[in-house]
Amino acid sequence: MNSTRKTAIITGVIFIIATVVVFVGDALTPGLTGTDYLTRFSAHTNQEAAGAFAYLVSAFVSDGIAIAMYPVLKGSNAGLALGSVVFRALEAVFYMVEVVILLSLLTLGQQFTTTGAADRTLLQAIGNSLVSVREHAALVAVFAFCLGAFMYYYLFFQSRLIPRWLSGFGIVAIILMMVACVLALFSGNLITSYIPLAAPIALQEMVLAVWLIVKGFNPFAIAFESGKIDMYLGEKMKTTNESPHGTDSKTAVVVGVLFIIGTVSGLLMLPVLGNTLDAPDHLTAISTKEGQMIIATLLKFIMGVACAGIGLALYPILKKYNEGLAIGSVGFRIIEGVVDIVGALSLVALLALSREFVKAGAPESSYFQTADVLINTGRDWLSNVAMLLTWSIGALMYYSVFYQFRLVPRWLTIWGLVGVTLTIITSLLVMFRLIPGFGIIQVVVNVPILLQEMVLAVWLIVKGINPSAVASLPAKTATNELLSAV
Repeated sequence: MNSTRKTAIITGVIFIIATVVVFVGDALTPGLTGTDYLTRFSAHTNQEAAGAFAYLVSAFVSDGIAIAMYPVLKGSNAGLALGSVVFRALEAVFYMVEVVILLSLLTLGQQFTTTGAADRTLLQAIGNSLVSVREHAALVAVFAFCLGAFMYYYLFFQSRLIPRWLSGFGIVAIILMMVACVLALFSGNLITSYIPLAAPIALQEMVLAVWLIVKGFNPFAIAFESGKIDMYLGEKMKTTNESPHGTDSKTAVVVGVLFIIGTVSGLLMLPVLGNTLDAPDHLTAISTKEGQMIIATLLKFIMGVACAGIGLALYPILKKYNEGLAIGSVGFRIIEGVVDIVGALSLVALLALSREFVKAGAPESSYFQTADVLINTGRDWLSNVAMLLTWSIGALMYYSVFYQFRLVPRWLTIWGLVGVTLTIITSLLVMFRLIPGFGIIQVVVNVPILLQEMVLAVWLIVKGINPSAVASLPAKTATNELLSAV
């Protein structure tokens, strides 16, 4: 049995484990609805702990699926293969957030049953806020799953590693699951309310698991991707291997589109939120603008996904020139994306806090104000410092490769390097509280890089990567190999 066959069997088994443990976790966890869920939690301590453990196992095996398939998929597209690993890892992170919240609710339930009526009101409000955050963390986990799964189903379809009817079914099922997520986000219902949309992907993954265990990956497709056969495809494959610019041009368009999506979604958040979060009575105002808060959350999430996608999409191009900087830019732009997604969850937390604040009669002095200050402080630091610094480091890495190998015009690269440097300086000034976050100075100083990224996006879509740089790559590679052999 060769290594690819073993990989297929391992992947199939992991698919089955991942699906089963999620169902077990759902079955063991009592519903978080009604006013007595904290009492139910305290009455089912062992059951709740077992449910949390099932979700924890699911968190680990979810990323294991993409990791197991990476050696097979990277031959088709290293960027998408790496992207599937990253997004399924992100799914695992938010499953762990669910586990932490479940264990917190378990502790809260135990306190709830042993305290007086006055304290129970406070504990109930805290519990309601945690439940809301958990529901949205679950949605983020499902979104991350959909993005990661879409990448490997697309590669399956493109390379015919599995039958196209099976990979096509997977793509359709993933799209239906994403529709269910969007409906759940805007309706406020649990995703389990949309079983007809969510069920196909569960069924498909079970069929895929059985197929991988029994049949494995298509050996012809694997041989083709590894370049071990030419047979009747000889000349076609030869032409493809000798024309990397065509693939790089398509990748450049994808990167340009992601730049625009990331920037536009971030800018759209400003009019959507307005001054809601800065108003003196914002704890009350937020609950009256629930629709706007949900739209802003979605935009923030899209921004995070697009930012992470830029690094992933650039990876296949950059690794040809400097693999270290290529993987570094992926890492930091993924961290940026995660920070953006955490920022989206902070908006959800504020919305949940505002609802409970209004229900409690808007008390003038309570834990609500303290929690509000903590959430807003964390959100501001994430947006004005952590996100900008991680983006800057990742951007410096790919701009360095752009400059060194002239992948885009040097005037455009220099503009980017200067803009990134200014962003780093202002972010550090904000961190040390020498200037206010998102104040006039920080906004004005970030305008150059904002404009540069839009110009870069248009350039990549229209002009693409410099073809002379791509054409010179084989000669440089051969020279390096010759020098290393001497």
